[in-house]
Amino acid sequence: MSANTPIGTLSSVEIYNTRVLGMVKWLYTGAQRRLFDISEFQDDVDVYEFRGVEAGAIYLRGLYDPSDITGQAILSQLFEDHAWLPPGEMKLYVGENNYFTVDSDGRMQITLCNHIESDRNKAALIELGMMVSGGFLIRMTRNPLQWDEFILWQPGIGWDDRNYSYA
Repeated sequence: MSANTPIGTLSSVEIYNTRVLGMVKWLYTGAQRRLFDISEFQDDVDVYEFRGVEAGAIYLRGLYDPSDITGQAILSQLFEDHAWLPPGEMKLYVGENNYFTVDSDGRMQITLCNHIESDRNKAALIELGMMVSGGFLIRMTRNPLQWDEFILWQPGIGWDDRNYSYA
């Protein structure tokens, strides 16, 4: 493992710059292209065209904390209010300074709320889910020279050091 490999123990979730307590795991399913069947009756092999992209889903899993009036409660309230999270308001950390958030055209919509699992021999667990909509999840990193500046990693392009103000 290289020195730059993200360490899972530094992973966390923040909403509105407040850490969501108890979250021990987050998962992003990744973007996926939708295909449309354009085959004709006489075709022996199916023919497809691309028709849009599903930007992916995010699942959060962690220890249920009924006394948490910040992170878990905020997500529950957003779900009940049919609200969505704009760019930069939810950060999925993969290390101390690197995180993922939705790009400037996107938003996160809460689709699964308060899925709670408990048995008598273990701590209660909570799962929350959301869809990325209108944009993509992008990786950001804090600029170590100035903590209020961020550098954007764009797949296939590399580092873009324009100063994004998602903080």
